[in-house]
Amino acid sequence: MVTQLPAKQTVGSRLGSALGQGAQIGIQQGIQQAQQQNQQQQQSVMLNEALTQAQQIYANPNLSPEQKQIGLYQALAHRPEIAQQLNNQYIESQKAQAQNVNAQANQVKANRPVAPKAPAGGLSGQPVPPEVSSKIEEIIDDSKDLNADQLAVKLDKAHIPRAYSNSYIESRRRKDDQSSKRHADASDKILDENEKTRASLIKKDQALALQDDAVAKKDLSFFSRDNLADITGIEGFRSTEGAIYKAAGKEYFLGSISKAGARPNQWIEQQIMDMMGQVGRSTEANLSVNRALRNELDLEKEQVRLTDDLSQKLEKELGYVPRNIGQMVQKELTIYAENKQKELFNDLRAIKSIGENSTQKFMSVAPGTPVSKFVAQALLNKFDNDPQKAEAEAKRLGYIF
Repeated sequence: MVTQLPAKQTVGSRLGSALGQGAQIGIQQGIQQAQQQNQQQQQSVMLNEALTQAQQIYANPNLSPEQKQIGLYQALAHRPEIAQQLNNQYIESQKAQAQNVNAQANQVKANRPVAPKAPAGGLSGQPVPPEVSSKIEEIIDDSKDLNADQLAVKLDKAHIPRAYSNSYIESRRRKDDQSSKRHADASDKILDENEKTRASLIKKDQALALQDDAVAKKDLSFFSRDNLADITGIEGFRSTEGAIYKAAGKEYFLGSISKAGARPNQWIEQQIMDMMGQVGRSTEANLSVNRALRNELDLEKEQVRLTDDLSQKLEKELGYVPRNIGQMVQKELTIYAENKQKELFNDLRAIKSIGENSTQKFMSVAPGTPVSKFVAQALLNKFDNDPQKAEAEAKRLGYIF
């Protein structure tokens, strides 16, 4: 049996085999390159068509900025990163044009409403769906009275992604800021005046309390030693209560003028002092004057409280305090003032009843009004110190003990 050995390859045969394999690999690479070039060419054609379409959209004067942007993202749906880059370039170019606008263009712009910025596009640069754009426009048209934060809440509740709604919210915020500045110029003056009133309340409240206590403890009427001290100028006649009464009157006066920021002249000062309680007057007269001043002080306290509450509420809701805050406070204060006026009427009648030991007719007050010490004493006197009858009459008038 004869064993055949493999034929020995020559150098030429090995070279030919290698060239054949190389040619095959080269053909495959050429095919792949051709395919890649063809694919790139197709993408380039698609991109050129999309850019041409986008250019036509941006050149259309009948489209709003929002519609132009939506059209851009739709045209370049297959290349959202390019759409995002083009949109950013467009925004930057608009900013540059706004900076270089001439005076005539500024005047035209001032006389027409400013269009909101185009939305920034969808999440991850995806195009804004037409139904989302339509929903946004519907909400904007229906929310002209809402501030930026309220508009944001409404858009969020409609499930509009912030990527689409942020530009509208910020546009509304800029509008709010301009409106806030206009209102602040007027409302700040009212709030400053409210702070001045607040600062005077404590001093006036304490002064009235001291005068009430002094009148209750000491007779300061015409035949009193305190009146003699005023007449003669000899302070040795002055009682402790009389000194406290006069000092408290000056404190109340200083509290009243502290809001003005400057001391009035002597004549005006004398007129104000004459309206207050005086040593030498009857106890009933001084009590009546102090009760009237107390009513005025209560109104000032309520005005301060209402101004605080309304300004804080409106600041939270609108982002600013409107210029008509003063009118709103006065409207709220009217009912309170009417009720306090009835209480004052009854207290002055009660003081007169106590001083003259006479019967006075009282008017009904707001249900649940705490009975004053003057009305309570007058009713007790009327019903011969019968607390049950006095309480029944007080309840009929609207008072509670």
